[in-house]
Amino acid sequence: QLSCRCSRDGIGAMLLSLGESEVEDHLREHDGFEVTCEFCGREYRFSADQARGLFVSAHMQPSNKTRH
Repeated sequence: QLSCRCSRDGIGAMLLSLGESEVEDHLREHDGFEVTCEFCGREYRFSADQARGLFVSAHMQPSNKTRH
């Protein structure tokens, strides 16, 4: 049986993958993001502050890259 694996964290990761400049471009015209999962129909909403907060959190996490 198939089940949807969408989640708020997954949608947040998708927004991060768009890049900060593209998210800011969208926010100049809209108050936030509304994303609907095409599989299950669940809706996820991110306010402008929540969308920007994704990047703040991502910048604060330690890098997994090892420097030599």
